[in-house]
Amino acid sequence: MNLTKAFVLFFILAIHGLYFYVIGEHYTNDHVRYLKYAYGLRNGFYFDSHNFWYVTYCYFILCIRFFTEELFVILIVQGVIQSISIFLFYIAISKLLKNNLTSFLTIIVIIAFPDFMQWFCYMLPESLYISLLFSLTYFYVSWIVDKNKNNLIAIIMVLLFTTFIKPTAVGIIFAIFVLFSFNLNYKKLGLTLSVLMNTVLLFFGTLFLNKMLTTYGLIEEYNLGEIIYGASIVPDEWNASSMVLKNEDLNVQHLQNKNRQLLNVLQFIWENPMYWFKLFLLKVFYLFVSVRPYWSLMHNTFNLIYLLLVYTLSFAGFAPLYKNKVFFILLVGFLVFQMLAIGFTTNDWDGRFLLPVLVVVFVFAASGINRLLNHLSSKLI
Repeated sequence: MNLTKAFVLFFILAIHGLYFYVIGEHYTNDHVRYLKYAYGLRNGFYFDSHNFWYVTYCYFILCIRFFTEELFVILIVQGVIQSISIFLFYIAISKLLKNNLTSFLTIIVIIAFPDFMQWFCYMLPESLYISLLFSLTYFYVSWIVDKNKNNLIAIIMVLLFTTFIKPTAVGIIFAIFVLFSFNLNYKKLGLTLSVLMNTVLLFFGTLFLNKMLTTYGLIEEYNLGEIIYGASIVPDEWNASSMVLKNEDLNVQHLQNKNRQLLNVLQFIWENPMYWFKLFLLKVFYLFVSVRPYWSLMHNTFNLIYLLLVYTLSFAGFAPLYKNKVFFILLVGFLVFQMLAIGFTTNDWDGRFLLPVLVVVFVFAASGINRLLNHLSSKLI
């Protein structure tokens, strides 16, 4: 490791240490079920209909609990892993865009957003989720740049871990399906085999998705009109009433069989198209702007300004990254899935669902930063 890389790694670790000092330890209601499932896994694997989709995080907890019962150690390890993954992302951007200044400025952009950085301080899977996504980006870029087959093995392993870190992580599988659907495999596999593979992926993907959704009350949430999960039941002083879309009494009694959850959703949309579409758009809107009526004016203003800047940079970086069509389609496919996942299900209370979206946005933003630096450089010469 050269001096520059050592400095960047130390800098990232120091920033995480500062975040932990300021924010401290946080444990939510969800951490109890992760601990419970992790303890159950000590005696061997078993399927839990809801927590299975977080099984990577539960095994992560279990590994640390072999060494210590102190919960704060889990947060420390999350912080170290997140630091290393952001460092790997720095290397990936350097390899991809051939510019160390671009990669360093990208890291500055990342660490400047507390709503993204803070989650290693919480006993939740979000920090490990984004760490795996950053690592996956590193191994993929290393594979296409260095042509090292060992990186392909790492990609497969990290891909497997990532898929079961959170329900929305299956967006990676969706992105791969989109890749096949664009017939990038056509020349090698032929039209018949390409269509067959796409059909098989779609069939099993639909079964997989329906199984995952059986533990969620989607129809109930549609009926409540919640833009943000839980907004209809919190006290009035939290100013969350604006996060509920008022509706006339909807008849959903015939949509209670959760074993056919996907069909329930499609039937609800068919029966209430305008209401559902408005609810969908509002969920996606609040996902991307990351503001909440119960946050402070300063918090919301900072988020809007920061995200406007990052989204602008990412749009500027679209065209240069399109030259690597496979990578571009994977990124956009994953991004689209996150948008659809939130629009079809629910948005979260504290902005966590934006994190995987931002990992993709940061890749495009890095390309935008590089484009800006090249433009400035040409003006100065």
